[in-house]
Amino acid sequence: MIKNFLKYKESLFKIIKIDKNKKDYTIKDLLGGKIYLIKTIDLPCKFKERELIQSIIVKNLDKKYFFYGAVQSFDIINKKTFIKEKLEQLRTENELRKNREKVK
Repeated sequence: MIKNFLKYKESLFKIIKIDKNKKDYTIKDLLGGKIYLIKTIDLPCKFKERELIQSIIVKNLDKKYFFYGAVQSFDIINKKTFIKEKLEQLRTENELRKNREKVK
């Protein structure tokens, strides 16, 4: 499980679908375009489909993803500019993290 935490994915996501059970989220990574199914246990369903969120996702031992830590949502007027700036910030942070891993 520790290896799974070390391979976490942090990104800006768009909520594609929230299941009727209000616990399963289908999200799209706006950095790479990959679709993830996120299983939650007790996350209050205050999010909406098509909403933008920033989060860390991790695989559990059953190879299913879950949100780790805070899930931040955004209600933005100029989504296009916001997405562009946020993705650039995340790309830079991810590159810095990869470079730190190489040093280890």
